[in-house]
Amino acid sequence: MKTSLRLPPQYLLACPQCGADADSGLQLQEQRCEQCSQEFFDIAGMPCWFSVGKAQLTLWQSLYGLALQQAERNFALAEQELPLYDLPPRARVRMQQMQQANRQIINDVKQLMDSVGLEAKIAPEFANYDASRMLQYFELLLRDWAWDEAVSPLDNENKRELKRVRQAVEKVAAPLGHTLIMGAGAARLSWEIHCELNPSSTLALDTNPVLISAAHRLVALQNPWQLTEVHPNPQINHEPVHRWTLVAKANEEKLPTWFALAANAWSPPIKSGSIDTIVTPWFIDVNGKEIRTLIAQVQKLLKPGGLWINTGPLLYGTDISPTRRYTTEEIRELTELAGFEFCYENVEISPYLKTPLSAQLRTEQVWTFAARAPQPNQPLPKSNPPAWILLPHLPIPTLNIPPPNDPTLQHLLSLVDGKRSINDIANLIASNLDKDQNALHLVQAVFVEYLLGP
Repeated sequence: MKTSLRLPPQYLLACPQCGADADSGLQLQEQRCEQCSQEFFDIAGMPCWFSVGKAQLTLWQSLYGLALQQAERNFALAEQELPLYDLPPRARVRMQQMQQANRQIINDVKQLMDSVGLEAKIAPEFANYDASRMLQYFELLLRDWAWDEAVSPLDNENKRELKRVRQAVEKVAAPLGHTLIMGAGAARLSWEIHCELNPSSTLALDTNPVLISAAHRLVALQNPWQLTEVHPNPQINHEPVHRWTLVAKANEEKLPTWFALAANAWSPPIKSGSIDTIVTPWFIDVNGKEIRTLIAQVQKLLKPGGLWINTGPLLYGTDISPTRRYTTEEIRELTELAGFEFCYENVEISPYLKTPLSAQLRTEQVWTFAARAPQPNQPLPKSNPPAWILLPHLPIPTLNIPPPNDPTLQHLLSLVDGKRSINDIANLIASNLDKDQNALHLVQAVFVEYLLGP
């Protein structure tokens, strides 16, 4: 039986491709947009609304199929190790148990995917994709929904994370209103924020199909799930394999206003300026974009004066260049240049992903802040270069400069109306450029070199 579609409040929703809302072409129950003709889908009643529409479902099915293929190859390689003549009997038994446990993990994932109706079906266009990212954050499922009692029911990672957010909210001393958790992962924090801090509604948004499907199953459907954990390294007095039961605490009063939403944070199905609070947990450094793009997106989605709460470390990947590995001071500077007001800030050292199956302990430096979005027409801080150069989503003010002789400069200057940003102008001229030309970089360079130079 098909599960009812669990949509967030309609006045928060917009087409992720064209921005149409329920009054201008977005058909909510039909999951399609009349304005741009894009069609969306759901799994077990969870909206999966991406700008690419149902192509996202094809990608997910392909990644799922590829992951199963890779698992079978890994099992075959492990089977080849078992007949080795020099393997001691205890080691042989251990390897057999590990092989069985790893197969159980795959069966657990299959059980989850089957329960939400996701098929393993590899499309030719995705046949060479890397499927490892589908289970990239596997441990978050266990941390969020399984380990608490075994670690400590009174002091665990989930309680500490909620405490950090709670302190930020209490410092601001204002209601959360409609709250978006951007990069919600397995969504334990979003559910506890919703139950403990009383937002009007909570939207737990993530693009990972395993994490967000598990969140929807555990919270929205209140359907427990079992998941096997295998620890690869020998640990004295610690079992190497454990089968956990994942369950979300029930709260019938709060459940109707909590929503899992499968979507892309950079083109979410959220109406601009509709969100009261955005939370970015462990997101700044791993979201695939640099901080200036995140600031722009947060500012776009928040209401004027809305609240941005961030919590997490700065663990940039090797794919991020040194110039883009911003420090806390640099992030604060850029955020304030965008007109945000920092209301709260805290740094602490905290354990991270401490499994009960291991004696090892990883710690991270967690930076938590709360910042208020600017009000309309709020003057921006003075800086050199100007804020609208450093943050190309900000409107370019009227420029009092002599008329240039260069026709290109004349054209760009004619597009400045006090409302358009560098991003806006880059989008306007992009179709006139060669494919190898970056419109954003070109516009920035022109304004810096010719209009702001000596």
